[in-house]
Amino acid sequence: MYDIYIDRMLIPVNPDKITYSMKNRNETVSLINAAEVNLLKSEGLKEISFKIVLPAFRYPFINTLQGFNKPSHYLDKLQRLKKDRKVFQFIVTRRYPNKKGYFNTNIKVTLEEFTYSDDVEEFMDIPVEIKLKEYYDPRSTVLTVLDDKISGFVTSPGQ
Repeated sequence: MYDIYIDRMLIPVNPDKITYSMKNRNETVSLINAAEVNLLKSEGLKEISFKIVLPAFRYPFINTLQGFNKPSHYLDKLQRLKKDRKVFQFIVTRRYPNKKGYFNTNIKVTLEEFTYSDDVEEFMDIPVEIKLKEYYDPRSTVLTVLDDKISGFVTSPGQ
């Protein structure tokens, strides 16, 4: 069992699968002697993608911890996240069938893309594809050196 939250909004029906993509930013260069060398760099930002269905009716299998909402409620929230370019928490809580905790995912992300459609096969439910990308805060860190009475700042090299 698991629950999925997008900016504190509980997803009513869990997706069949969530894909987490961790890519490297390595670079391959050719040397003068025609040999190739792989220059290792830090890990790139994680990408998360999944497909959900927003139910039009109160089915017995939906998660109603936050009450029942129509698909427009979720679509409006996704649209606001996209329009406002908001950074938010993506949380997945996992539990064993005996309700004991397994492990959780809690990551700052941005909504990169979402697509929904009116599909006759889904009746009035709305299928939605969501793509998220990890957010890294590039703000500087302030340092104060007390011995030499020097203060300054250091910019983190990022990922």
